[in-house]
Amino acid sequence: MEKNTTDCLKGAAAVVVMLYHLTFYSDNRMLSLIFANTGQLAVAVFLFMSGYGLTVRFQKKGRQYFEGFWLNKVFHLILIFLVSGTVVTVINNIFFHTDYNAADIVRAALRFCYPNGRELWFVAIILYFYVCFWIGRKYLKGSLIWIVLNPIIYIGLCIAADRGTWWYNTAFCFAIGELTALYKKQIDKKTEKGRGIWLLAATAVFLVIEWKYRQGVRQLQYICPVSFLVLIYLFTLRVRVNSRILKFFNQMTFELYLVHLIVYKIFFSVRDPGIRWYIPMYAVILMLAYITMQADKAVFKGARKLADCICVKHRKA
Repeated sequence: MEKNTTDCLKGAAAVVVMLYHLTFYSDNRMLSLIFANTGQLAVAVFLFMSGYGLTVRFQKKGRQYFEGFWLNKVFHLILIFLVSGTVVTVINNIFFHTDYNAADIVRAALRFCYPNGRELWFVAIILYFYVCFWIGRKYLKGSLIWIVLNPIIYIGLCIAADRGTWWYNTAFCFAIGELTALYKKQIDKKTEKGRGIWLLAATAVFLVIEWKYRQGVRQLQYICPVSFLVLIYLFTLRVRVNSRILKFFNQMTFELYLVHLIVYKIFFSVRDPGIRWYIPMYAVILMLAYITMQADKAVFKGARKLADCICVKHRKA
């Protein structure tokens, strides 16, 4: 898959997650009908694209890719989480008369949530797989057994910690992204003939699974996102996705995910404001996400300079 396609799909996933969460606040039945269960599918796409993208970049750069990996991936994500948490907490204090402080933000972050109790499990799962990816490529030579074990271990940890199923029912998607990148040539060759038929078959299978899942067959919660990924991948083999708007959303995917709920909370604090208020509401979300992104960049730039200074002093010593 081309970078434009993966960027657009991650941008689309961010939009779908926001619309899915809107169904918890809005009384609009059509919205609920269309976007019920789509949050899980959007997270599946994002995890798949993350696993796929990391593997492709490692294939191109080799072990050189890990230079600055912890700073640019792991630390940067934690930083986005903390900066977004600060922004959301300040807004929460202003609009809902709470008195959370910096210590509350840090204590909540250790549980992967905000001080107001909102869980941010996606940060936990993506951090987990970033670290597993680094371990697997650096020390285990990209072991296939390790790639397959990662989601199983994660699911076990979540169940042991008594987390909700939404914490782990998409856990296999990152590994599927890694495996797809590793075996892309073989997969593309197998599906080269009759891709239209493959796509129709994948669509039919997904719709049946999704229909049964919505009817309450909860055992399909692991299979549903996987079948959707097969559909999406086959779709990208036939159609090139390129949208400036979706690529714009992709630039601040994490920020959108981390700040949109506080805006929903404000707009829906009294009652459903109605569709006419959705445009200004999303304008506020975009503005807040953009401000948060700029704050992230400024803080991260300062952190990188500090890290470089420490490294220089260490080398001189």
